[in-house]
Amino acid sequence: MGVLQISPCLIFIVIYFSVLSLQQIVELKRESEGIKVLSYIGKSNKQIKELVKKQIAGKLLMPMFMTLLVLLFSIPLVNLKLNLLLPIVMHNILLRAAFCFAICFLLFYVCYFFVVYTISKQYVRIANYRKPC
Repeated sequence: MGVLQISPCLIFIVIYFSVLSLQQIVELKRESEGIKVLSYIGKSNKQIKELVKKQIAGKLLMPMFMTLLVLLFSIPLVNLKLNLLLPIVMHNILLRAAFCFAICFLLFYVCYFFVVYTISKQYVRIANYRKPC
């Protein structure tokens, strides 16, 4: 039963990150004129890339904060209740499962972050291309 619940969870995580990533890429493409303005006012290409990196990280992390807060407070409480019901061999199983889930979630986040950042670097490079006068 647990495997059946994990499969839709992973599918929804992939869909979630895909939608957020595509949204970020489209938004960056729309903001390419603003990136040109940043380069015209004297920001270096490295500074613009750092700004884009922070923007991508913030946009991908922002919707997860509330969920992470709920999980941080609820998992230990539920784990205590499960420890009372389950045999000693299975104590803290929820904490181990939550840790594995967090590692998988982090890996998905890092993969999507690098994909979006790689695509975004191309848009920054295109936006910073100055035509000779």
